[in-house]
Amino acid sequence: MVEYVRGVTGYKTDYDLNINDDTPLHLIAMLHHYNATLDDEWVREHIALVIRLTDYLLSQRDSHGLVYCQAKGVDMHGISSWRNIIPYYTLDGAVTEINAEAVYALEAAAMLCAVVGDNDHWEKYGAQAKSMRTAMMDYLYNDDTGAFVLNYDQDGNYQDNFTADEIFPVLFGVADQAQRQAILTRLKEADFVTPVGLRTISTADAWYFPSYGFGLLGGIWPDLTLWFAVALARNGMTDDAVHFLTLTYAAMEAGSPRNTVPGEFAEWFDGGSLSNRGMYLSPWTSAKFLWAVAETVGGLDGYRTSGRPHLAPLRPADWKWVAAARVHWGGRRCTYVVDLLNDTIYANMPELSAEEPFACIYAGRDVSDEVTISPVEVGAIAFEDDAGAVRIFVGNLLDRARDVLLEFRGHTARVNMVAGELREVHLIGKPSDRRARAAKLDLVRPLARA
Repeated sequence: MVEYVRGVTGYKTDYDLNINDDTPLHLIAMLHHYNATLDDEWVREHIALVIRLTDYLLSQRDSHGLVYCQAKGVDMHGISSWRNIIPYYTLDGAVTEINAEAVYALEAAAMLCAVVGDNDHWEKYGAQAKSMRTAMMDYLYNDDTGAFVLNYDQDGNYQDNFTADEIFPVLFGVADQAQRQAILTRLKEADFVTPVGLRTISTADAWYFPSYGFGLLGGIWPDLTLWFAVALARNGMTDDAVHFLTLTYAAMEAGSPRNTVPGEFAEWFDGGSLSNRGMYLSPWTSAKFLWAVAETVGGLDGYRTSGRPHLAPLRPADWKWVAAARVHWGGRRCTYVVDLLNDTIYANMPELSAEEPFACIYAGRDVSDEVTISPVEVGAIAFEDDAGAVRIFVGNLLDRARDVLLEFRGHTARVNMVAGELREVHLIGKPSDRRARAAKLDLVRPLARA
């Protein structure tokens, strides 16, 4: 896969790297797209590309069974990693980040092959994913430090610096539970954590420089912080995940003290001054923020094997509700409200299941766009059932109480709400609770972990 495309001229390059993160990430993104759309025909049209990409990925392994980059230069031409713009720096050979992504990509490719009934490739890629994970644990995990090395390079030298790149074997399920907990706990220590997010490397690292290399040697990238938040949430550290999501948003909203524009996620922050030193509007962080929120407090899993509508709500401290509107998921636009106090989910999905103890209610079609509400800090989700009855869920933020005015089809109501409250308001008719039915089981059996 190419690394860079210039939109104006069409110029493209892979920086002469035989492998980088684009190939595995493209495969992972294809699985995510399928789960968002449930478009079987799209998978059939692109399965040849899936197989070609996966077979190429497997062809780039070394004698240890690890994906291996044979870089020929430095910085962009010498770094097989997301941190690929550090001047005069190299990171090649068997890189932990790329191999962790490759393990997950092999699993994604196997699932996509199973969707179209290609059981041979399903079994092959599933087996190769297990083998690569074993190779990572044999050659890239250091039992003495309890962490992964950055890489071993083309000269056989190991870089064993503990950096925030440890997040990748956690995020992609290579590390086991105890190892994941240890890595995440270490990354939460003071030499990594700042008021604007997670440092790329520790302040105690010999390579540490707060601004050199575009912040990739000690600065703070919001993208990294969001990956960290998702990894925390997936490993039971819900309140920590919410904390880092909040830091990322607050840094964007801070304005002049952080050299940011409210409403625009900045590219990266100086590790010393903690002010933005990159683009004022990062072209990739806003999408990542929405992804991170959906995949954590939103209760979604975009990598589930078949996109079956299922929610796994989290319970952040003091939160009483979570809501989402018009999420493109499972082949439709999904709107739902999670009542955390009463363990109930109300949604516009007649087919929906959730982790225990949550009950799922099919509340009817989404009519939220017809609600007018004031002040803007309060959200509203509305459903109309088959009999025409309408229920409106009004959700207040945690910061303070508010006097709320809402209007729907000429009907008005005033609601006094305490901080963090969720209120159900009936303006038309009396809605009845109708249990949602569970969808069919996953079309693809999940791959067994080693």
